[in-house]
Amino acid sequence: MLSLFKSIVQYREYLIESVKRDLRKKYKRSTLGYFWSMLNPLLMMLVLTVVFASMMRGTVEHYAVFLFAGMIPWAYFSTTILGSLHSISSNIRIISQIPVPKYLFVLSLSFSNMYTLIVSLIPFILISLLVGHGISWHLLLFPVAFLPLFLITTGVALTLAALNVFFEDTEHLTSVIIQALYFMCPILYPVSMLSPKTLSILELNPLFKTTVIFKDVMYYGTMPSLYDYLYSSGFGLLMLFLGLWIFHKADKRIIYFV
Repeated sequence: MLSLFKSIVQYREYLIESVKRDLRKKYKRSTLGYFWSMLNPLLMMLVLTVVFASMMRGTVEHYAVFLFAGMIPWAYFSTTILGSLHSISSNIRIISQIPVPKYLFVLSLSFSNMYTLIVSLIPFILISLLVGHGISWHLLLFPVAFLPLFLITTGVALTLAALNVFFEDTEHLTSVIIQALYFMCPILYPVSMLSPKTLSILELNPLFKTTVIFKDVMYYGTMPSLYDYLYSSGFGLLMLFLGLWIFHKADKRIIYFV
């Protein structure tokens, strides 16, 4: 972990340029460019609202805001995870020329997607005000809510990025798991709809608790549960340690498999 922080400081200029490169690559040849960071989650929210709003009528007030609050953290997680699978192979030319820690490419992805996450707050605030939901001061806790999400996402991304170099089936398996996790998180539905037995099972998923934390801060305007926060943060640190350990063990062998 100490090596990670040292590398971030030592290669900070390269990391900044790498983040800029990731953003340019993401919106290359796009007419709207960086505006897609706001339009993409907004359009997806509108589609899902049209489909599910009638089902949640009487259960969730201002369903569009409720949905948006869950989609923002999920979009960050899924985009970073899927992008990390080829973060090593797509940068093999740089790896062979510049002696930088390979996990910096995954970190670059985590940081560049953070831009999209932050920009997504703009349409969220606009939608909240437009439908009359209002904005609570608890939204200021957004950076606090983001920390466990960042730890979990980066840790899982590091692990999968390294595994995908040696086992190509990792990509296919990850796609299936990502789809399953989407419905196992309270994005489309409120926690109150779940039976106690189902809730006790789904709560084992740290992403479930992370989504609840974002909903508390962004939609309900309440303080998140300390237990949920510590549980998610603890799992995130565990995954970060695991990802860094795997990279350390596989570092010298990666170059022969890409």
